[in-house]
Amino acid sequence: MNKNFIVAIDFDGTITDEKNSRGYPFTGEVRKEAKEGIKKLKENGCKLILWTSRYDWAYKEALDICSEHNIEFDAYNRNLDKIKSSQKIYADFYIDDKSSIEEIDWEKIVNHILKLKYKKEKKYSK
Repeated sequence: MNKNFIVAIDFDGTITDEKNSRGYPFTGEVRKEAKEGIKKLKENGCKLILWTSRYDWAYKEALDICSEHNIEFDAYNRNLDKIKSSQKIYADFYIDDKSSIEEIDWEKIVNHILKLKYKKEKKYSK
């Protein structure tokens, strides 16, 4: 089992706000709270994967937007472990607006993830 705490993060509607967008593939504004939350996860040692169904020019656009906003990931649409080949991205936690009942609360999610990460680290330190 991987000792890293891995978080897979969707792009549209999760990192960006689709409220003022014309819908996919048009990109909404980057959410300030998403940018801050991702930075906090990174600072606390989480490994991050951008997990998006975008492809071709729309995928490149997502990468460019993340780069412009200094949002850094450890992998893009692939597992961190290059040896394992699977269509399913492995993560300890997935952040996706489509899996949430209500609007994503980045502060609440980040705090929850960091608690889970601490529990995993405690388990491996024994």
